[in-house]
Amino acid sequence: MIKCNIILDGSYLLYKNVFILKKLKSISDLFDLLERDFNTLTRTFPYDNIYFVSDSRELNWRKIIYNEYKNKRKKDLNIDWDFVFKTYDDFKKTLNIKNNVKLLEYNGLEGDDFIAYIINKTNENGYSNIIIASDKDLQQLLSFDLNKNYINIQWNYRFSDQRVYLPKNYQLFLEQLHNSENNNIFSLDNDIDFYNFIINLIQKTKINDINKEQILFEKIVQGDISDNIISIIKIKNGEYNINGRGIGKDGAKKVYNIYKKIHPEKIDFNSINFINRLTDIVIYYKKIKNPSTKLKEIIKENIILNRQLISLDTQYMPKKIYENLKNYFNEIEKKIKKNKTKNNKNIIIDNNNDSDDFNPDSYWEI
Repeated sequence: MIKCNIILDGSYLLYKNVFILKKLKSISDLFDLLERDFNTLTRTFPYDNIYFVSDSRELNWRKIIYNEYKNKRKKDLNIDWDFVFKTYDDFKKTLNIKNNVKLLEYNGLEGDDFIAYIINKTNENGYSNIIIASDKDLQQLLSFDLNKNYINIQWNYRFSDQRVYLPKNYQLFLEQLHNSENNNIFSLDNDIDFYNFIINLIQKTKINDINKEQILFEKIVQGDISDNIISIIKIKNGEYNINGRGIGKDGAKKVYNIYKKIHPEKIDFNSINFINRLTDIVIYYKKIKNPSTKLKEIIKENIILNRQLISLDTQYMPKKIYENLKNYFNEIEKKIKKNKTKNNKNIIIDNNNDSDDFNPDSYWEI
């Protein structure tokens, strides 16, 4: 039987809606639009768990280890951010009292940290996950397992121009699910509904199949402009220079292809071999002759730093931060379980559409 969670990136929904309402000059409708998004998305399937994750506005752990992290982001001064964040806080309070919603926000942590933890934890128990977010870092979490019967999908939910990201070879999972339904007269309606839900999602959106190994590799090499994480090498006049030219998106793809041609096996990002091999290949790609020991060490240090900042593997978190995340997550799980027991019933999500006639496409121009 298919078990499936939905994970909503609250920060993504917030900024998406602020962008929409700014264009419409209707920022006062923010609460209603957040509520509409939440209700629409949580009714797309009878999910086993609803997770709503949010970035802490306190100093996060990546900023502590790398002061330049997200340093170049600027707020639009034409937006009343005090109103925006107060409205967002008020909206989260309404979620916090719902017995079927697990709201996760903790000082020092980003929503991505919670999403990665949820996915790794729930995949172990055979849960699929639908991630509502736009962050490309999350694509390193997209995978499926035919034995444990789960798949992780990222849905960049918008009212138009929607995109869905699926793990590479996702067709194998759908094939197994479809064959299981056809060959088993006792197959559960839930499995059939899940298959139809995914097929419908694929048919109505633009889709991309993701090689999560390649996604992580390339982001480590090129860095992340939006987060102000620089490329692992910057060269000017044949020497390392922080103001020099790094490796961009196309270059990172070429580096990955060279790496896999020489080392075709699955990449172990945690190994010293990965660091040493990538260093040598980057030097070769940049055509650096007789590289100094110092240059090699700089590249290796940058690989290690980018891996820690970009990888969503919890082992790269500071130990105290990881313990806080784990303990807080367990507290929320217990709280929801206790509330359900107290009410002596499970929460059932209503799959009926809202009675209001609402067509977001009629007022949102992307």
